[in-house]
Amino acid sequence: MKFIVLLQHLENRLGYHQVPVNVHANRLQDLFECSPLHHDMMLRLSQAIYKKNGCTSIIARIDRDQTLAALGEIRLEVLRSTDTDVDLFEYIEELCFAVEAAFTENDRRRIQRESLAEQQSRMISKGADVIDLANYRQRRSNSSA
Repeated sequence: MKFIVLLQHLENRLGYHQVPVNVHANRLQDLFECSPLHHDMMLRLSQAIYKKNGCTSIIARIDRDQTLAALGEIRLEVLRSTDTDVDLFEYIEELCFAVEAAFTENDRRRIQRESLAEQQSRMISKGADVIDLANYRQRRSNSSA
């Protein structure tokens, strides 16, 4: 999955007010159209995921394990902080579920694409079926006589 695709999935799942993705962004600095509800948290999170995955652009591929590791580090900080309010706690939990759901859906689509490609490959390698028309022609000539 690509970094920008993950953020778009989060926007769809959590809402524009939480993750206002700029679809015309080319750089990490331009990722959000406006300020997310939890602005500092989303900036930290997006930068951590970007860095942990070694991204060089927002269309770079990201890895599930690296992404969850980046998210886990920040989640742990939020849970351990004495300043964390209920809203931020719920937000980070929803974010964790949304990220996992994005990767699960992406894996499901990839498996479907691979399965379809495999089926098409088998059909191509199998070749065309030969249909014996002799019986059909014989019946047709008998019925016209």
